[in-house]
Amino acid sequence: MPVSMTQNETLLELTRNLDDLKNRQKNLSEKEAKVKDKILEAMNELGEEKVDTPYGSISVRKRVEKDYGDDVKKLENEVKKTKKMLNDMGQFEIVSVKESVFFLPLKAF
Repeated sequence: MPVSMTQNETLLELTRNLDDLKNRQKNLSEKEAKVKDKILEAMNELGEEKVDTPYGSISVRKRVEKDYGDDVKKLENEVKKTKKMLNDMGQFEIVSVKESVFFLPLKAF
């Protein structure tokens, strides 16, 4: 008869699985970034903005970085300071609560 795992053993196994998934996810993200860089380089050499392939379409997206000037930056900083102050004083209304698992691997220490 198989021995059932305790809740602690189950949690330990699930945490080990999560750690493994996070490591693989990080490695895949790094590989994805490299492949995308190569694709962008190839598309620029071809002079193409969009290419359809048997695997899907690829398009170059450009994001514009904007500067609204010092006055807007000051206003944004004031809003951030005001929100922090209101948060510290407890002067806010909770509109919803979302629950999730936060995982900090040992390697981060």
